[in-house]
Amino acid sequence: MRTRPKLGYVLADADLQITQCNVVMRAWFGLGESTWVGQPLLEVWPELIGREGELMACEIATAMAPLCIHQVQRTLPDGRERYYDLQLESMAQPHGRHIWLVTLNDVTHEAEQEQRLSQRGNELHLLSSRLSTANEQLTFLLKRFVPAPVAETLIQSRHLPPLGGHTNAIATILFADMRNFTGMAETLEPEEVFDVLNIYLEVVADAILHHGGTIIQIVGDLIMATFNVPDAQPDHMQRAAEAAVAIQQGLARFVRANGREVPAVQFGVGIHTGSVMTGYLGVRDRYRYAVVSDTTNVAFHLCAKAGGGQIIISHTTLAGLETAVAPTYLGEVTLKARRQALPIYELQVTEAAS
Repeated sequence: MRTRPKLGYVLADADLQITQCNVVMRAWFGLGESTWVGQPLLEVWPELIGREGELMACEIATAMAPLCIHQVQRTLPDGRERYYDLQLESMAQPHGRHIWLVTLNDVTHEAEQEQRLSQRGNELHLLSSRLSTANEQLTFLLKRFVPAPVAETLIQSRHLPPLGGHTNAIATILFADMRNFTGMAETLEPEEVFDVLNIYLEVVADAILHHGGTIIQIVGDLIMATFNVPDAQPDHMQRAAEAAVAIQQGLARFVRANGREVPAVQFGVGIHTGSVMTGYLGVRDRYRYAVVSDTTNVAFHLCAKAGGGQIIISHTTLAGLETAVAPTYLGEVTLKARRQALPIYELQVTEAAS
């Protein structure tokens, strides 16, 4: 099969009037023998309009490089879109006048490839943008369902964390539980219960986070926080105690300011320090970051013993507090399912400034 020539040309006189058109050019554009002959070059290729200065320079200095325009687009009589590289060159004649040689090289295939590559580049850019947005949304969600330091580890890791315990550590555990929640819930609509819970849990969480605690779990009106895991904190006992005091002060301050609009409630707080195991707890495709040990159970039971506005701590937590702190000794208690009695103390809460 004969390959179709890809180079067409026309000649034009010094006045830029077309004098000759080769067979390739006529075949491309469906021209008759004399269709373009006598036509002004600038009407056939309006892309040259505005470049008359460059044409004049080419005519004066014939050694200059030809004038080139890349990927000139034309619609052929059969409706196809074609692309050509146009080159215009001045050629001196023996009698001193110039003629113009205009050549067209069919670069449709190259132009279409370039367009496809550009389109794919745009599609990849769009996909990358969507993936970036999706990653931001996933990161946002992950950090709200998993403690932020744990979320960062999960994001940076290439592997899913296995179920089970991963790390042994000494930690201080804090539980805060709303008092008389059941009775209050009976008097409110379900939507109002959610609103009240979220309002008060926000006050509690602010105090915990302000002192560097990590919120591990929220179950109804109960909130659990840790200090010294997952991030190391040498002063974790002091931080937990200060957070507990800030919780009670913040709640009292909120009730004074909003007691008429929101039902007034109190929280009991329990704190214990000891050995814990951190890891992932769950079954199948449902699991969460957890801090598990007897230390957690003790802190939970201390919280259950605390009345509204009260903070109960264990002797192990007391051992890590500043000497200036003088909690009230409450005696020894035997917690559920434990044989050994545990000395417990109450942290005093001074009235917060309004």
